[in-house]
Amino acid sequence: MALGKELVTYEISGNLRLQHEGLAVVKAIPGDFGIKVIAAVGPGRIGKSSLLNQLSRKDSFGVGSTTRRVTKGIWIDVILDYATRIATVFIDVEGFGDPDRDDASASDSRLMFIVCQMCDVVIYNTKGVYDTDLVRKLEYPFGYKYLMV
Repeated sequence: MALGKELVTYEISGNLRLQHEGLAVVKAIPGDFGIKVIAAVGPGRIGKSSLLNQLSRKDSFGVGSTTRRVTKGIWIDVILDYATRIATVFIDVEGFGDPDRDDASASDSRLMFIVCQMCDVVIYNTKGVYDTDLVRKLEYPFGYKYLMV
C-alpha cells in the first residue's frame, strides 16, 4: 500500500494540475524543520519508485510487476526526523517516454524542469547504458557543475 500522495497530475491534454492531497503533505512539515528534497527520474519501468521506497525505508510509492506504468505525474512523501529536525522529501516522477502521450519529449522536459527547481538531489535511474541524448537534455536544467554521470 503506497503512502505517498500525488502532488502534480500531468493530464493527457498537457495541463499540469496541483493536487491538494500532495500539497497537504508539504504543508504538514513543521516550520522549524530543514528540508532536503530527493527525486528519482528516468525512463519508464526502470525501478524509480522501488529505489525511493528503499531509500525512505517504507513503501511510499506504488510499484508494479508488469510492463504497465504505475506512476503518473509527480508523487510525494516525507520522512520527519525529529532528532535532527530535518524533513526528507521524496519525489517520484513518472517515467520518461510515456507511449500514451503524443508530446512525450515536451512532457518529459516540463516534468524535469519542475523537479529540478524543487530538488536538492535528483537521481537519474536507468538500466544498462545511459541515454546520451537524455543526459544532454539534463545539462540545461542542472548546469554542467551539477551533472554527474
